[in-house]
Amino acid sequence: MPKKRPRRKTREIRGIRLDQEQWVAYRLSILSGYNARGLAAMYTKRFRITVAQWRVLTVIGRHAPASATTVANHTSLEPDKVTRAVDSLVRLGMVNRRSDQRDRRFVVLTLSTNGKRVNREIEMVRNAMELEFVGALTLEETRTLYRLLDKLQARAAQMFKNPDAWREILAKHRHEISPTSG
Repeated sequence: MPKKRPRRKTREIRGIRLDQEQWVAYRLSILSGYNARGLAAMYTKRFRITVAQWRVLTVIGRHAPASATTVANHTSLEPDKVTRAVDSLVRLGMVNRRSDQRDRRFVVLTLSTNGKRVNREIEMVRNAMELEFVGALTLEETRTLYRLLDKLQARAAQMFKNPDAWREILAKHRHEISPTSG
């Protein structure tokens, strides 16, 4: 029988865990992946749409009439992926695309009747999954979770306004995270 490796002690600074499996962003991405795969199991089979198409459909449903820029900002998809997803949703009859009447250079996106129906069905499943998932918490834990997520989301938006923010952040914390510290 193979020997079990001794579990390595998690490195912490001011209570912040620094091992990859413990990074907050990593753990949130894992949770997001579970959720996305669970939802994708439904919408890929039922509606034959991809993850990118689902994200675009959902954003257009929430922000219509929407521009491609609005969609990109709310999906974290690259502009070329937004364009491809919109093109395919238009072909599938789920999205309407027209030129903006005030400025013909811009495109306005709305859900078609079929797109609204599909979006409603997906939203019902998504809401049921959210109730099941977050339902593991007490009411007080749920309220605390949302306060913490709001705080971290605002912090991330502030921290990463500049694409080179990582340089300042590294310089600020280099002494704490160097191999010889802690």
